[in-house]
Amino acid sequence: MLDSPTLSTDHYPLDPMETLSSALDPQSPEFKANAEHNRALANELKKRLALVREGGGEKYRKRHEEQGKLFVRERIERLLDPGAPFLELSALAATNMYNNEAPCAESSQASDGSPIAK
Repeated sequence: MLDSPTLSTDHYPLDPMETLSSALDPQSPEFKANAEHNRALANELKKRLALVREGGGEKYRKRHEEQGKLFVRERIERLLDPGAPFLELSALAATNMYNNEAPCAESSQASDGSPIAK
């Protein structure tokens, strides 16, 4: 059986971490403009993700449900334990690419294959 190494504090001083200084001025016009721009980008991202989660709009959602089908996010939700973490990647993959004909693109189809209303 191998012995597990012991951590020695000789190599890891217990002094507080060094404070980093910053030259940013949150009151400057440039900072405020950048902050506003980034808030607008974050809001646009939220809107696009909400559109993807709609699954193509009311018409397609209703048709899908009438066929007894679950949307991909509903299927995943049922697979996971309640409260289990889940990170969805690439919800907007291929958006506005390939003349909006990419099957995985937010602007043409949802990940379950249903069209997304523009």
